Amino acid sequence: MRYASCIRTLIAALMSLAAAQTHAAGVSITAPLDGTVVHPGQTVTVKATVDPGLTVTELMLMFKMGPGLKGQRLKTPPYETSFTVPINWTGPLSFSMYAMGTSDFLADVESDVTLQVV
Repeated sequence: MRYASCIRTLIAALMSLAAAQTHAAGVSITAPLDGTVVHPGQTVTVKATVDPGLTVTELMLMFKMGPGLKGQRLKTPPYETSFTVPINWTGPLSFSMYAMGTSDFLADVESDVTLQVV
């Protein structure tokens, strides 16, 4: 239980850091675009690229759905994954992409992308 609390605190801190960034060089979310309109139950594909000069061990996609955070790890290119918009969700849905370097340090942060769920 204590481990889960620490992880939630770490993730919240990372998301706050990402929100403060306008765009960090090195990692780019290429799809979907910020402001894209999606619908409840729709599958959304997320794609990201890493600049050749940035050494990363994995990308972490973190998004807030309901009372908690969810995440997915992307360990190898092409950095692509998908998730389903909750059937009862309307309004903004934001997510962030984090690049992890060696020894699990934060190598780069991409600002939030916010989808509009209607």
